[in-house]
Amino acid sequence: MRSSYILPFGLVLAGCNSTPAVHFTAAPLPAPTSSWVTVADEEDGITVNAPGGWKRLKDASSSDVPGMAPDEGQNNPQVQGLMNDMAKFDQKIGAEEEANLRKKNVIFTVVDTSAKPIIGEERTRFYIHKKTRDGNATLDDAAADEKEFLTNESAAKDIDLPIGKAKEFHAEVTTKGGDKVNRVSYVMVDGKDSYALRFVSTNNPQGVESIAAEVAKSLRIRPGK
Repeated sequence: MRSSYILPFGLVLAGCNSTPAVHFTAAPLPAPTSSWVTVADEEDGITVNAPGGWKRLKDASSSDVPGMAPDEGQNNPQVQGLMNDMAKFDQKIGAEEEANLRKKNVIFTVVDTSAKPIIGEERTRFYIHKKTRDGNATLDDAAADEKEFLTNESAAKDIDLPIGKAKEFHAEVTTKGGDKVNRVSYVMVDGKDSYALRFVSTNNPQGVESIAAEVAKSLRIRPGK
């Protein structure tokens, strides 16, 4: 009589997910270079250095009155009050936009407030998109997802960041309206989560190309357990 042996259910599941978990390295945050600042999100354990004038979306403000020097309203209480009201309104809108983006798995957004975009144009920005998988994430899977997101992207470049291995992409597309949109992406994984650090600018390629590598090197994300 042939004997039979049934594997415990947990072992069967373990065999289905044989990919070992990879976690971020808990590297110390480098001090920001001259004129750069540190931007953080304590809730998600994200810290990064960015150029001066770049802020979390919820903290961003476009309170400058058109045609007025930045310090012109300091001695005019009426104008200063108007600027303060505009700043509060901008931040309220920014907080609402951040909450809506989080529903789309965009957990961290930083925008360039030093330049005013043309009406209908998004601000130059970078953000982090997070995807949680059923099993342990792999860098190849994260890269495949990013290729689906991007259009006209370059071949992936393997790089080493202080928090771990990553893949880097560059892409440029021209919209139907003739605008040129430039993107730079870095994908990385931690346990079951894959992260995409995405930079985007419109008609201003140097707005992201000149800072992307430095920002990516400074990125710190709290490792999962």
